[in-house]
Amino acid sequence: MKIMENFYGENLYTFTNYACSCNEDVVFEKPDAEPRRTFKLYSDVKKPIKFAYAAKKGLIRLAKNGTIETENILGIFIGLEKASRKKLEQFLSDNGFLFPISEGRFEAIDVQAFMEIVQRLRMTVDLMTELGSANKDYNRMAELALQLTFANPFEMKTEQMETAYVSCHHSFADLIERAEQFQVDSQRKREALEYDVYMVEDTISDGVYQMNVDEYNDITGNYTNYSDILKAVVQLFVNYNGTETERAVIDFLFHWLYVPVKENSEPDFNDKMKTNVQIFAKWIVGEEINHNLSGIRPVYNSENMEPSWKVDSLMSALYFSLFYLKPNMELYRPCSNPRCSNYFLVKSTSSKTKYCCTKCSNNVTQTRYRKKKQENK
Repeated sequence: MKIMENFYGENLYTFTNYACSCNEDVVFEKPDAEPRRTFKLYSDVKKPIKFAYAAKKGLIRLAKNGTIETENILGIFIGLEKASRKKLEQFLSDNGFLFPISEGRFEAIDVQAFMEIVQRLRMTVDLMTELGSANKDYNRMAELALQLTFANPFEMKTEQMETAYVSCHHSFADLIERAEQFQVDSQRKREALEYDVYMVEDTISDGVYQMNVDEYNDITGNYTNYSDILKAVVQLFVNYNGTETERAVIDFLFHWLYVPVKENSEPDFNDKMKTNVQIFAKWIVGEEINHNLSGIRPVYNSENMEPSWKVDSLMSALYFSLFYLKPNMELYRPCSNPRCSNYFLVKSTSSKTKYCCTKCSNNVTQTRYRKKKQENK
């Protein structure tokens, strides 16, 4: 695929994918077990599909004459998580597959792996939306950042790919996995003997946080009822200095996960907590997007003397559209029509726009009218 960029035109870039035939195959492998579902796909290179990225519209699909055929490709894609199987198949038929696939013969693609890609991209968009929202839900921001950090890893490879696509593995998840390596040092042991607490300077407490030694041992011991993530966070909080960003995230998670449990209260999102959870969210969003831009590289077209881009897949192009998104100016929201699963692009300052299109708005209005009319009867 090739992305051509014109910095002075309406479209920031265009690229071409190919239509594919899509059928779902259900295989019952064992009695009393869930069937294995796969997509059977093949690429039709005789049917090119042209896409573009347009400011204020996002990723769009173009008709043969160059007009917009379908807007909001990214919003439709992340809405597939809650869409019907028929709509999911229709998306692939209309837009082609996420990665290059064979021409003229079927390839089997695991449906579950495909849906995990949809979920990861949806969580990334939701997290960016919370960061750009005028009325931020800091608790939800923390939950999304944590979910994305520890999302299930997966791979996907087609016959046309030299190497498999591997989902992003976040560096903070690595740190959590290595938490047991960081043990109480000699200074901490002297504190324990003298004060029965560990004195921890963190970015949220006023001064230092006094971590009771018995509580620390109870949480980080081998046989506890605490989650592995909480145990790791407490161990890192007491024993790991790290970078400024790492420390901000560790401090936030300690005060978000442990302190409310200890005090039997809700997390206190003061200004310091709000700052640190945004540092966490931005870190995770940045890693997720940068990981998925690895298939894109700039090239110079010497024939027409213009810059251009090369991208290896529709998958990269979807993330590339997030690369251009400015959450403080525009963001994606789920459509408020319960029968629609799409997300849509809207100004971040807009609180009244609730529907992805006029059709959805009219459908909800008609449904309410019919319900009210029935109640009056």
